[in-house]
Amino acid sequence: FIISPLSIIGLVSLFRREKIYHIIGYFIIAYMITVVAFFVTSRFRLPVLPFLIILASSAFFKIIEKIKLKDFKTLLAICLALLILFPLTNIDLFGISHSSFAMSHFSLGNVYLKKGMPDRALEEYERAVQLAPCVPSAHLNRGIIYFGRLDFENARREFILEIDKCRRSARAHNNLSVLDRLQGDSDGALLQARRAIEESPQYLEAYVNEILALRMLRDDTSAYRVADNLTFIFPDYLPGHYFKGKIMSERGRLDSAENEYRLIIENAPGSIIEKYDLSTIYSSQTPYGYKPERMLGLAHYELGLLAVQRGQMDSALVFFKKTTEFLPDYPDGWINLALAYDQNRQYPQALA
Repeated sequence: FIISPLSIIGLVSLFRREKIYHIIGYFIIAYMITVVAFFVTSRFRLPVLPFLIILASSAFFKIIEKIKLKDFKTLLAICLALLILFPLTNIDLFGISHSSFAMSHFSLGNVYLKKGMPDRALEEYERAVQLAPCVPSAHLNRGIIYFGRLDFENARREFILEIDKCRRSARAHNNLSVLDRLQGDSDGALLQARRAIEESPQYLEAYVNEILALRMLRDDTSAYRVADNLTFIFPDYLPGHYFKGKIMSERGRLDSAENEYRLIIENAPGSIIEKYDLSTIYSSQTPYGYKPERMLGLAHYELGLLAVQRGQMDSALVFFKKTTEFLPDYPDGWINLALAYDQNRQYPQALA
C-alpha cells in the first residue's frame, strides 16, 4: 500500500549516493526483471520485499530530514512523486486483488474442510464466490459438503453453479452423474458421465461412472466395451480391470475374469493410501459412490466367488478371509466367509 511508492523514491535516492550502495538497487531491478520475465506470483516477489522495505524506510527518513531542514523545494518534488506513484502502484485495474482474496478464502475453506469443520468451510467458500465470478472448485466443494450430509438437492445446485460460473468442470459433471445414479436416473447419469469425459478425456473416474450407468441401463455390452477400452488405453488403472472381470464373470468367462482380478492383486500398492480429493464424491469420506482404494479387497472377494462356482471351498475360504482383512466394513465379505466356514463344517468359526 505505502511501501511501493516510497521504495521507488528510495531507489532513486539510492543511486544518488556512493556507488557502494548501488548493489542493492541493481539486485532489486535485476530480480524484478527475472520474475516478470517468467511467472508473476506473490511467493516469487517475497524475496525482494525486505530490500523494498529498506528503501521505503530510507525515503521516509529522508522526508523527515527535509522537513527539519525546511527544504520545501525537495519536499514538494517528493510529494508530487508520491501523488503520481501512489495510484500507479495501487490501482487494481484488473481486479487481481479481489481474485487473490477469493483464492485465499477458498484455500482457507479447504483447510477447514480437512480439519473436519464443514460449516466454517462453507462460509469461506461463500466469501470466495462473492469476490470473484469463478473460483474453480469453490461451488464444487460446497456440493461435496452437502453431499456428505445427504442433502442431494443443495449438492446438485452447487455442482450446477460450478458449471455455470466456470463454464467447464468435468468433476462437476461427474458428481452429477453419481447423484443421478443414486436417485435412479440412469439416462441422466450416463449423459453427465459422458459430458465429463468429453471435457476431460484423461479423467478416469468418469469412465467408471459411464460403466456404472450403462450397467444400470442393463447395457452390459456397451459397459464391457468401455471397460475394455479403458484397460487398453490405461492398463495401469485397476478399476477398469475390475469391471471388465465382473462382466466376464457374469458371462461365464471365469478364467478370463480370474486373470483380471489377479492382475489387480499383483499390481495393487502394498499399502493403500487414501486420497483426500476435495473435488470428487468418490472419496471414502462420503457414504456413497465408487471408491478406487477398495479394489484390492474387492478383487479377493470376486476370486472367492469364482472359487465357490468351481466348488473350491478351501480356496474360497482364503479369498474371503483376505476380503475381510482389506475391507473390514464390507458385509458381503463376512457373510460369504461365514458361508464358506459353514460349507467346510467349521461351525464355530461360521457362527463367529
